[in-house]
Amino acid sequence: MGSFFTRCDDYNVPHGEDENETIITIVCISDTHGHHRFLNMPRGDILIHAGDYTLYGNKSHAEDFNSWLGTLDYKHILVVQGNHECNAEWKNDAVHILSNATLLQHESIALDLEVAEISTGNLKHVPIRIFGTMFNWPCSGENPYFAEIPSDTNIVISHCPVYGYVDIGR
Repeated sequence: MGSFFTRCDDYNVPHGEDENETIITIVCISDTHGHHRFLNMPRGDILIHAGDYTLYGNKSHAEDFNSWLGTLDYKHILVVQGNHECNAEWKNDAVHILSNATLLQHESIALDLEVAEISTGNLKHVPIRIFGTMFNWPCSGENPYFAEIPSDTNIVISHCPVYGYVDIGR
């Protein structure tokens, strides 16, 4: 089975040119389709799964995914629903099934990460606002859910492709 992501050991981008820079490592995965246990997960502060953690909405995949999430060592684990989960019979119970993660369904979460400054090692609080949206089929006009994204959002998690990819017949 191929890799779901490229592993970059200690590849972190500082926030700015400040001598007291901090590093936050965010690990992003998606479309694991029940094969999450084959992944060799890198270290990080936040794990984001951008949907399709099951194959065809199989509830046992969701339950095993949750068990697997419980074995991982991240400060925060955030998940959104992909098209496989949005159509599942258990979709309304997903927030309870995924007890080892925060399931974002067209909503924001404000995280306050405590991270070490690079130069001093002193702990510093870094606020991050993340908005997660469930899978949406392409809209013929403007997507009404985009208006729900607060302007102070730092990260948007979506199972949908970014603008310019797999839209307008491409």
